[in-house]
Amino acid sequence: MLSILSVVLRILLAVSTLVVIVGLNFWVFLEYSEPINTAHFLPFRNRTLLKTGEQLPEHVDVFKSSGYNVSYENIGRERSYPIIFLHDWFPGSRKWRHIDEEKYAREYNLRIIHVDQPGYGLTQQNATDFLQAVVKSLEQQHFSIIAFGTGAQYITSEISNQADHIVLLDPVHECEPILKDYDHNTRVQVWRTASQLGFTVGERDYWNLWNRWFNCDQEGGLDALMQVNKEWENVFNESMTESFRSGAQDPFRSQSRVNSSLFQQTHVSIISTKPIPSAHNLTISEDPSHLLLFVDHMIPALRIISHKAEEHIPKEKQHIIIVGGGLAGLTASLVSASRGARVTLIDKEPRLGGNSAKASSGMNAMHTITQHSLNVNDTFDDFYRDVITSSKSSINKPHVLLQTLVRDSPVAFQYLYDKGLNLSLLTQCGGHGTPRTHRDDPPAGMLRNVGAYITKNLIQNINKTLDIFVLLNNSVTHLETDSNSKVIGVRTQGGQVLSADKVILTSGGYGSDRQDLLLKYTPELVDYPSTNGLFATGDLLKSAEKIGAKLVDMDQVQVHPTGLLDVNKPNQKILFLAAEALRAYGALLFCNGKRFVNELGRRDQVTDGITKNCVNKTSFMVLNQWGAEQFGETLLSFYRDKNLVTTFDDFSKMCKKYNMSYVDVAKTIKKYNSAAKGEKPDAFGKKVFPTEFDLSGVIHVMRVTPVIHYTMGGLKFDVDGRVLRENGSAIENLYAAGEVTGGLHGKNRLAGNSLLECVVFGRRAALHATK
Repeated sequence: MLSILSVVLRILLAVSTLVVIVGLNFWVFLEYSEPINTAHFLPFRNRTLLKTGEQLPEHVDVFKSSGYNVSYENIGRERSYPIIFLHDWFPGSRKWRHIDEEKYAREYNLRIIHVDQPGYGLTQQNATDFLQAVVKSLEQQHFSIIAFGTGAQYITSEISNQADHIVLLDPVHECEPILKDYDHNTRVQVWRTASQLGFTVGERDYWNLWNRWFNCDQEGGLDALMQVNKEWENVFNESMTESFRSGAQDPFRSQSRVNSSLFQQTHVSIISTKPIPSAHNLTISEDPSHLLLFVDHMIPALRIISHKAEEHIPKEKQHIIIVGGGLAGLTASLVSASRGARVTLIDKEPRLGGNSAKASSGMNAMHTITQHSLNVNDTFDDFYRDVITSSKSSINKPHVLLQTLVRDSPVAFQYLYDKGLNLSLLTQCGGHGTPRTHRDDPPAGMLRNVGAYITKNLIQNINKTLDIFVLLNNSVTHLETDSNSKVIGVRTQGGQVLSADKVILTSGGYGSDRQDLLLKYTPELVDYPSTNGLFATGDLLKSAEKIGAKLVDMDQVQVHPTGLLDVNKPNQKILFLAAEALRAYGALLFCNGKRFVNELGRRDQVTDGITKNCVNKTSFMVLNQWGAEQFGETLLSFYRDKNLVTTFDDFSKMCKKYNMSYVDVAKTIKKYNSAAKGEKPDAFGKKVFPTEFDLSGVIHVMRVTPVIHYTMGGLKFDVDGRVLRENGSAIENLYAAGEVTGGLHGKNRLAGNSLLECVVFGRRAALHATK
């Protein structure tokens, strides 16, 4: 008896399991498959109600509900007033676009942002979060909202408070007859199941059900709508297919309660097919249906908003093209965008940063919080004296560009500080009488130079700025002008002409242009290696000269004394730079076992010393362990991995390796330490001694040679960055900043002034261009 009962129970369990499995599979089929029989549907696949997307790029944006990682780069970029359009929950409504939308968007100077609502049963995305993401992307611009049907429920009180005006098209409310007439009852489920299994549902019954859902009769409802525009029928049928999934649930009751607080607000206008007792500003439509109301009242809704928001419609934004993505270009882009301009930043490389990203010594500035925290007293006169001396100009002859550079240095430092950059390390580089060269202090183990630190931060800011469009891998070949020689845009290598109100050139120098500009102006340097990337070819100098720009100081090319040599690759033309900071932290230079120059002298002085005293223009630079720790062990290790640094336990091992006289080296170190202690003057005039040396201590040795580093020549310009002609007049709408300019540094740029120049004049050019 028990065995029979056991068998029966097992059979029942097996049957139950089978039923559950079949049921689950059947539910999955109903939920995720399309109806097999669509005889009662008209063909709809790949059909849309209206031209969208590619034909309406200037005024209509469509955001899909697949996730929050949506590009909002176009929102707010235009000169028009943004309206967020919230679609109905009804599956398929996201495909609805009004036939006259483009026309009225242009007429009322509007930008319509369609926020795609998820269809029930299709996605679990939180539409409120999606709407908030769109609002946030507007970055506090004025905006209004149009919500169709159930779309109103996603307008939170926070978003409502931010909107200038809200128009609700036939929102769900407590008194709506549909609440009692429509439900997912047994009949509906049977119809759905029958359709998905391939059985024909009578076309008239089908339409009657949904006519009732839309609260309209057969004569004036959906049938009438289909007669007005047959494309509506295609969209509606697609909606029906989606709605046949069992996951589509009745949303109305909860939504009507959410909407009730909106109805009473003074800045909310409602257009409805039925009275709403609690509404503050209600217009009753004579249209009998929900859908016809959308057709007939979308345009009145646009009119309501355009009239109420007229005062908030932004003025036309000027378009500024900036050519070159180094620090000057990054600064000019951010400043221009912050002042309301629309910016296109173009660079011919696949990434931004340029030569600025290679800068390793730091940025000069006076009166900074870093100097103050270290009790460093710096003045305009002291800084200006160092700069003018380095340039080999007369201090008695006013140099307005250099004066501006020095005077604006605190502002430049503060600009970077406000961007989150912490330049907390201070060094005294060659040619400076006071410590004023600022660097960052990277975390232990992080490989980073100061130029990369600064440019990376600004690039991140640019990526978050909606009004800056970055165009990489694009070379600008010509500057476009009109009949009055006014610059009106640029032409790219592919022949595309980009129009602009202003153009700012920040394209760098010509330190790698051996075939043209270097050969023409400084032929004696053509065979020198360079620290510049191959992109530094001065293309825009040539383009600007063709339209009348004056080139100045083109024969002034700065040769840096310490390019790092890899002894295994003696013929390399592009070298890493041994940063000025290495000598600022006490590195000594040796030729034949002896010092020959003040290591903290100007760059031209140190270069001359190497050229005159060292075989093959090659010197040994020696850094002790203290200097290595100050400079940064991680960066030094990077040099070591590149075969550019060799570490020795003491000086004797260095002498043995490089066949130097230990006696000469020992005498040199003894004299140096004596001068460092103040016992007697240094033979080469050195007055600042960051450290002393121990003959038995660990040292780090580099081979260095003079290298083309910076071109002081370039476009003649004024303190506002305007590019000048031979006669001193400004070329209208053309600006420049950074190494592309000339006349600032004279015959020799002071260490640490390149990054400063980029920020000071990149900022000034942008300020003047956006007046």
